[in-house]
Amino acid sequence: MNVFHKNGENSKREHIMQYSKISIAGCTALMFGLLACSGEDGHDGINGTNGLNGTSCEVKSLKSGDGYKVLCGGDSVGVLLNGKTGATGKTGATGKTGATGATGKTGTSCTVDPIADGYSVLCGGKEVGVLKNGAAGASCTTDRSDYGIVIKCGDQETTILDGKSCTVKETANKAGKKGLQMDCEDGTSGTVWDGENGTNGENGTSCTATTVTDEKTGKSGIQMYCGYQLVGTVWSGEDGAAGANCVSTDNENGTIDIKCGDADPVTIYKAMCADKVYDPAEQFCVLTALFDKCGKGSNKKAYNVGSEYCQDGEVVPMCIDVHFADQADVEVEYATMRAPKSDEFCWNGFITKKCEGKEFTDYEYCGKTVDRKKDSVMTYCTEKYAIDAVISNLQKRKLVPEVDDDEEGSNEIFGDFIGLVAGASTPYSTSTLNDFFVALDAYKIKSTQFCGEWFDKELHVINKCGDKTFDVKEQFCDRRDNHLYKIVLAGDNIWMAENLDFEYKLPLKEGGRIKVAGSKVFFEEDAYENFANKDNPSAGRYYTWASAIGADDDRSTVERYVDIDDELQSHNLVVGACPENWRLPTKDELQALIDERVLTKSLAKDGFDVTASGYYSVSFDGDATSLVLDSDEDALLWSVTDNDADAGIAAGGAKALALFYPHDGKDIDAQLMPYTKTLALPIRCVLDLNID
Repeated sequence: MNVFHKNGENSKREHIMQYSKISIAGCTALMFGLLACSGEDGHDGINGTNGLNGTSCEVKSLKSGDGYKVLCGGDSVGVLLNGKTGATGKTGATGKTGATGATGKTGTSCTVDPIADGYSVLCGGKEVGVLKNGAAGASCTTDRSDYGIVIKCGDQETTILDGKSCTVKETANKAGKKGLQMDCEDGTSGTVWDGENGTNGENGTSCTATTVTDEKTGKSGIQMYCGYQLVGTVWSGEDGAAGANCVSTDNENGTIDIKCGDADPVTIYKAMCADKVYDPAEQFCVLTALFDKCGKGSNKKAYNVGSEYCQDGEVVPMCIDVHFADQADVEVEYATMRAPKSDEFCWNGFITKKCEGKEFTDYEYCGKTVDRKKDSVMTYCTEKYAIDAVISNLQKRKLVPEVDDDEEGSNEIFGDFIGLVAGASTPYSTSTLNDFFVALDAYKIKSTQFCGEWFDKELHVINKCGDKTFDVKEQFCDRRDNHLYKIVLAGDNIWMAENLDFEYKLPLKEGGRIKVAGSKVFFEEDAYENFANKDNPSAGRYYTWASAIGADDDRSTVERYVDIDDELQSHNLVVGACPENWRLPTKDELQALIDERVLTKSLAKDGFDVTASGYYSVSFDGDATSLVLDSDEDALLWSVTDNDADAGIAAGGAKALALFYPHDGKDIDAQLMPYTKTLALPIRCVLDLNID
């Protein structure tokens, strides 16, 4: 909507111009209407009044859509109608006939190339179509019906009728002649009668054989007479020539030479592997390669050269040789299969170097001595079931090779025997191997760590506190300054049994962002509203409530202030005075200490052992800070609870609740009281049991 405004000054100017125009026109008319226009000078006119303020104007579309209505001060002062559509232009004259096109180029020749299911038609090197093979003929099935066997091939069906059954039984006629009578289902029948005995044949002549000798040649033989007639003579053959002796020689290279008499020796091959000769009793052939059988004497046998090898006469599984791109960060690059060398062994299926010349169990690894100079067999820092779970998870992720149904037969012949060729990939993916070794590495003890038992009574890898080891069930290490604190189970929570003694500083900012370099965070030079008690070091440091909760610490919105580096450590991102995974107690948690009367139990008895500390009255005057220690024989501890919020008022008041324990009282005299947040009080942090 367009709105127009006329101001009063402009309106006045327009009125004056209108009056001027009328006066000039009037005088002109008099000059032409009369012969003269003269008279006495007129009096000065009265000043005109200021013009009224101009009204604002706006433009609105007409409901009909034909144009726009102009409204000034709510009154219509005019209408702007849309212009009418112009008349249709005349049809242009017909253009001239175009010139005859040039003759087309000669078409390219075409060829056909066989493809998987037909032929591809190529013209000029480009595929223009495909000729598909015809569909396979319909398969045939057989089935039985009441009339015979039904054969169905596609839509065609044929029935082979069953033959008629017949029965046969013995019979005899009236004359006593026997035979076999056959009756069939279709009514046909017949009888086969026993034949009559034939007449006896004439007696044959007897034959005899007599040994004879030819008087001329001296040959002996046998003459045969049947009756009195000579049938023939069979003469004895002559002795053959003496045969030559044959000798065989085993060349121990898979061949045998056989020599008979003076003839040239004949070489016989025991077996061939491609173009190589071998003895099957000593070697075996895989594809075109020869391998020595494993074993001794008659117990030698072949083996799967891709997944097995021969060790001391025994066939054992081949191992996975893992290559690491980064050994320190446990990053697997690739893996192959091979047999271990003399200084290696197969640990859970992996090539592993012996440790001090020794093999070790599933629950051990090869680490370093304290001085980091020698290898040493070490036990993983966890329970055995955890290592078993890591190994079991690896086995579950073993790759299962897919077998094509069309190749099933060849796989049965070669696959199980040949297996993976030597040096081929392993049964595990690279990511699976990486996960396996990363999981194991988490249980190895580094030089900056030690193995300790936590509250769950199980072993855990624990970082040293600086260069010190400690009992994790009784102490806690603040990684920010490597300060060890005694801890205690009081009520339902784990508490620090000492007052916090950390010099809390705000992170240094440059250009509106926190300054970091790698894993390091830079901090301001001065502590953030927390102070030491030089006269009573056991009281720890004293913190204003703002310092205790980290009210001015920009790390609470770290995404806005820090370009997080991959190496930035989590304890460098902690906001507030308490260490990582620890926090200020609530008023209810402090009240539980009072109710359960554990405040003054000594550490020897696993008690809280509250410390007399007092508090500091703090005055800030520019860069100067003045401290006055009050109530130094009493014990005070901040809570995280805002006093106003606890009273049901919006948080942000001047006071917060703190535990007050009078020096001359007992547990029952302790109470929660509101204290001004600018006072500096000690802190006892509680373990945050809600951490992930």
